[in-house]
Amino acid sequence: MTLNKHALVLAFALAVGSIAQAVAQPSGTLRFGTNQQLDDWETLTKANSTYLSLIFEGLVDLAPDGVTLRPRLATKWTEAPLRLEFTLRPGVTFHDGTPFDAAAVVKNLERVRETPSQWRGIMAPVDKITAAGPLQVVITMKQPSPNLLPNMARRGAVMVSPKSLDSGAWKTAPVGTGPWKYEEKDTVKGLRTVVSYYDKYYDPKSVGPRRVEVTSIRDPDSLYNALRTGQLDIVW
Repeated sequence: MTLNKHALVLAFALAVGSIAQAVAQPSGTLRFGTNQQLDDWETLTKANSTYLSLIFEGLVDLAPDGVTLRPRLATKWTEAPLRLEFTLRPGVTFHDGTPFDAAAVVKNLERVRETPSQWRGIMAPVDKITAAGPLQVVITMKQPSPNLLPNMARRGAVMVSPKSLDSGAWKTAPVGTGPWKYEEKDTVKGLRTVVSYYDKYYDPKSVGPRRVEVTSIRDPDSLYNALRTGQLDIVW
């Protein structure tokens, strides 16, 4: 699955905010508490899913049933035994203004292939990744791999700004395409992560709160006491 339970609860809270806002612009602040601590953005662990889901997106995503694939940064795809082709969403930009296009996808997927990590195995069946057009990406496989497309919905396949990848800045100050952008000045490492609405996001009607504050409180009693006293809106 793409998200762990913490991230799913946060996603639910954000969805409720979205429904409440209807067609209005994102507004207000959601204060979310978790016992998961974010140490860095490079280590794409299950615990980090709570944070990653705010800033980053992949080509495809999982529906709430945890099985059905749905479009995200790719609007459609076609599968053949040795070929997987994606059509990308037009008009998308990363939070630093870099266009999201086929070249960005190739760079990100090649990074997954080349970087030693638990996610490298996702790309093991892949022979070649090419940009067939500005918004077309073709993955050619060495052998049939029915799990490749579902694996694209996992957190290891999120899209990071190529500019940020080149500089290495994304490891401490993440740059994705998601509804919220990272607010480094308001973030306290290991304690509170703050994100704010990205006003060039392609689907503004799906966004509820304009600002999200994720606070890490490791002690369960302290976490739920913060909720009880009104310091947090939701905890998990």
